[in-house]
Amino acid sequence: MNDNITNQSLGTKRSIIEQDVELMGDISFSQDILVRGRITGNVLAPLDSDGKVMVQEGGVITGEVRAPYVIVTGKIIGNIFATKRLSIASSAQIEGDIHYGSLEMEQGASINGLLVAMGKQ
Repeated sequence: MNDNITNQSLGTKRSIIEQDVELMGDISFSQDILVRGRITGNVLAPLDSDGKVMVQEGGVITGEVRAPYVIVTGKIIGNIFATKRLSIASSAQIEGDIHYGSLEMEQGASINGLLVAMGKQ
């Protein structure tokens, strides 16, 4: 696995959804969020922020994800809008359309949806 994707760091201000947590409802945040558990709902960061969503292996989001930076080693069922950068590891599973500013993807990732390059923001 590419260390560039799996070892990308989150900032010091972050929210963590642990493995034993399941949230239902939309989440809005402005810093970073690490998902090890399950979220059923949209995960939204202001697109003019440096917000980062990291879905770790075993973590699942069922809903739309909108953030400047998105890192996926787990599973997302829903559309992704990563306005600055999207990093997809070989263990990632994505079911939905992907809109990205820039894209890094490892061989072996599972994607069922369209890849749409966004213009400069």
